[in-house]
Amino acid sequence: MQTLLKVQQDGNNSAYLACSPGTQWQAIVVNAGAFTTVSLPTFDPTAHAWWMLTESSGQWLFSTSPDGFSWTQLAAIPYSWSPHAVSAYFVAGASIAGQTAYIEHVNTPAGASPLMPSWPSIRFQVAFNTGGAMTTQPSYVDLSSRLRGTWSVEQSGRQYELDQIQSGQMTVSLWNLDGALDALNSSSPYYPNVVPMRACRLQAVWPPTRNALPQGVSTASSVANLGSSAGSFALTSGLPPAPTGHTAAVTWTIPASTAATNLVGLAAANNGGAGWPVSDASALPVVGGQPYTFSCWVAQAAGGDATLQAAHRVSWYDVTGARITVSIGSAVTVPVLGTSWALLTYTVTAPATAVGCRPSVQISSSPASASTMYVTAWQMERAAAATPWTAGGVIYPLWSGFVERWPQHWQQQGTYGLVDLTCIDVLAGLSQFTLQPSLMAGLMALGPDRLYPLDELQGSVWWRDASGKHGATYLASSPYGAGTVTSGSSVSGSGFVGAPGPVVTMANATPSSFFNSQGSFINLGTPNGPPSGSGWTRIICFRTSTLPPAGTQMALWWWQSSSSSNKSQGGLALDSSGHLHVNSTNAAGGNIDFTIATANYCDGNWHMAALILTPDGKTLNANIDGAGFYNTNAVSVQPTGITSDTIGMNVQTAVGNYLWAYSGDLAYAVEVPTNNVPSFSDLAAGFATGWAGETSAVRAQRILTMCGYGGTVQAEAATIAMGGANLAGTDPMTALELVGDTEAGQVYVDAAGTLWLTGRKWRYLQPQPAVVFGEQQAAGEVPYFGDVVVELDPTHIYNVAQITNQAAPGAPAQPMQPANNTASQVEYLPRTLPRQINAQDPTLALAAGQYLVSQYGQPQPRLSTLTVDPASNPALWSQVLGLGFGARAQVNRRPPSGPGAAAISLQQFVEHVTWEGDDQGNLKVRLQLTPAGPFLGWWVAAALHTTVATASTAGTATVTLAALTGSATNPAAAVLAPGTVLTLGYGTASAENLTVKSVAATSPGYTSVAVTFTANTVHNHPVGDVVCQPLPSGLQLPAATAAGYPASLDGGATLSAAGPRAAY
Repeated sequence: MQTLLKVQQDGNNSAYLACSPGTQWQAIVVNAGAFTTVSLPTFDPTAHAWWMLTESSGQWLFSTSPDGFSWTQLAAIPYSWSPHAVSAYFVAGASIAGQTAYIEHVNTPAGASPLMPSWPSIRFQVAFNTGGAMTTQPSYVDLSSRLRGTWSVEQSGRQYELDQIQSGQMTVSLWNLDGALDALNSSSPYYPNVVPMRACRLQAVWPPTRNALPQGVSTASSVANLGSSAGSFALTSGLPPAPTGHTAAVTWTIPASTAATNLVGLAAANNGGAGWPVSDASALPVVGGQPYTFSCWVAQAAGGDATLQAAHRVSWYDVTGARITVSIGSAVTVPVLGTSWALLTYTVTAPATAVGCRPSVQISSSPASASTMYVTAWQMERAAAATPWTAGGVIYPLWSGFVERWPQHWQQQGTYGLVDLTCIDVLAGLSQFTLQPSLMAGLMALGPDRLYPLDELQGSVWWRDASGKHGATYLASSPYGAGTVTSGSSVSGSGFVGAPGPVVTMANATPSSFFNSQGSFINLGTPNGPPSGSGWTRIICFRTSTLPPAGTQMALWWWQSSSSSNKSQGGLALDSSGHLHVNSTNAAGGNIDFTIATANYCDGNWHMAALILTPDGKTLNANIDGAGFYNTNAVSVQPTGITSDTIGMNVQTAVGNYLWAYSGDLAYAVEVPTNNVPSFSDLAAGFATGWAGETSAVRAQRILTMCGYGGTVQAEAATIAMGGANLAGTDPMTALELVGDTEAGQVYVDAAGTLWLTGRKWRYLQPQPAVVFGEQQAAGEVPYFGDVVVELDPTHIYNVAQITNQAAPGAPAQPMQPANNTASQVEYLPRTLPRQINAQDPTLALAAGQYLVSQYGQPQPRLSTLTVDPASNPALWSQVLGLGFGARAQVNRRPPSGPGAAAISLQQFVEHVTWEGDDQGNLKVRLQLTPAGPFLGWWVAAALHTTVATASTAGTATVTLAALTGSATNPAAAVLAPGTVLTLGYGTASAENLTVKSVAATSPGYTSVAVTFTANTVHNHPVGDVVCQPLPSGLQLPAATAAGYPASLDGGATLSAAGPRAAY
């Protein structure tokens, strides 16, 4: 097939590129009928995929590109005719049988493809099957073709680094003439899920290509998103090249006799089963009813099954995320690498209801011997036939969150329907929830069937079920005489920190085992007894200093059958030694009954006790203050037919017996309809200390769990020990902000929708800017608009910090801790910054205040807003699409040279990102920045690092290392102390951590040293293997810094093995 791109004035004057693959690839100019021809390098369908003719100073320039962005000029030919009023067109004609030409991307997106070479592909998607806190895997529906007018996104952050956190939001308008996004339209493919709080996301793909696969998969450079249903997979490089030129491939190791239809391909998270029957967020969006073509090259290593066959396999998913069907292409025999590669192609029409797919390669025959298959140059395209391979683009998230509103309106006299979506991120969604007292929130997160806080005010004789599933409990008394049950008592004794109280106090007569005892108790009413069939847990908190007389007990919580023929009962009680007695008895009298005798629990302090029965009824667990015990029976001891369920007394209604009356305080009686409670030690810690001592990262995750959000917090350098949680009445966003303030860090949601907690250390560990803004684009700077205002902003001068360390619930308030920067006060007058933190160590309040007045005692140069317009300069896309909160940026400003003003260079951090675009080709990004100056100029520690000097085999305790840092002036033992942990083989699959036992004697100037470890090595370590100190626990480096580790945490440092420990 001969293909021409031609510009022509008339029949005697023209310029064109002419291609017949395999025979001809030429640039030609015709001047008054005279031909000038330049033969071009061998045609490469990848490198020469894009063609461009440009007129420049009397010459026609002929250029090509692999992606429409990076161009290479191949020829320049003079011409002698006017370039005005010319015609431009493509010509195609038969040349060699069997060839096919594809023409697309003709100047605008109005052609065969929606992609423009200078514009990223913008994708807006909604997961109609996933709500705000649902744990369903999202099945995203691509609605990009419906985008109309303008759209904008604001990522979460702070306008200034000390201000209140601002949640992120997005607004978009979608075409809705067909009513598919009408919540009341029962014919909509998305009905009935066009409702608030559906997950959504906005992405940009750059560069835009016809290959829909992620770039790492398409180029065999990453195994992210890949999986296999059998065997294992990895990346291999250095292979004989495939016809596309690829020398890297995904390597699938297939055990002998692996069943046919097993596969390797795009996997789904947390999704077992062959072929991934349920979708997730990484599925590729498709349009139902449209043709798609899948292609890749396969080969296998020598020594495998030479008859092994493979084929494309595509799983299709609907709007619910369920797999609709599987399509399988024709099988081909996989050749042995070194002889050839085999091309797999498969064209198939997506099912009408499909919204996503997951391509893979399956084996179509079971290998008789273990085999290794290579897969490379993977491509998925919306086309009726395969086209030459091109790399997929990088997917940049711009915003992720939830659709809050779907308001419809009509324009053009009611003939043009639009839906204007308002979308919010997870921080905004969480701000609508009010947290309960800390322990209450932790217990509610268990999904209880009953939760009686017992915290009603004085005079109450009814106690609510906070789970909302049952009516209130009520005060009841023995017919032989009443005791006293008082609501609204203050918390006394130690061990009750997770809530402020109040509690219930019971004062009964001396407990007795006589059946006609006096006493008052709390009657749970109906239904009675623990549930059956799924296991259960009952929890109660108590404090008493009363010891029952010998031979009797005090019932904390007891349940009993009303029938004399039904022996079912169970509960928790305290015996005369203050030990916890537990019981569960079935109708026939079979039971598990034991006592926890580890301590006297009638000691005047608070305790949390729990009783847990497994679903089969054969194992009874008991827990007191986080310590667990259990016993078993060969038969189920599940009680049935319970009619009496009481707190504070054992009531046997069948025979009218009342005994074991309790005296003391009670709080939080809870029933959970499962035995699978995550951690009683954690619950007990919450009750006793309010989870004081847990790290800020754990506290942030706990807050999310308490409000029922199924997502996780990603933490970076967040390790401060928190004080007791005092969360009652706050919303999760405010509670998370307090955690961030305690770290002097930040809480934010990134563009991918992930909630982050970052400590202040993270900013110190960015020694180099991620992007440089300035007018010198040739030097790698990113040009920006002229709306920048630079000033020494006095708004954020603070020289008087007033720090309050929040106390645990019910504890006395801690005094406000002041900190002063007197030099700053003299210069700028006193300026106060009040701040609240929640640290376990009360002395941190002073340290926090001193840190703040040190950081903000002097004015810093600030930029109000910086705007970049990559739509007018496509070279900027790759530099700005990945910018997000916390990235370090350098801003250069060079005033006119005439008056002699000095150039300005500012170091800043990105605090807030806003994108604004429309369907007319406009797309800008606005950044709000804050000074990085206070975080610079500090010494940043580097890891001790060297290499293996002599190859070491597994099983040895002594390894010879090359010279250590500072070897020119220090003996090795002065640098490397016994007890130091070193990583041998850092960055390799053989990495292992070993502890130094001893270091051989050396003198300054040594070149190697023998180091003996406390244990033998597990792996072999060749010469040159990196040896270094591991990263401290909880420390995660920014990507740019991690790339240089372990040579230095700071790429600007001039460290060497022989040089000093730190030098700049």
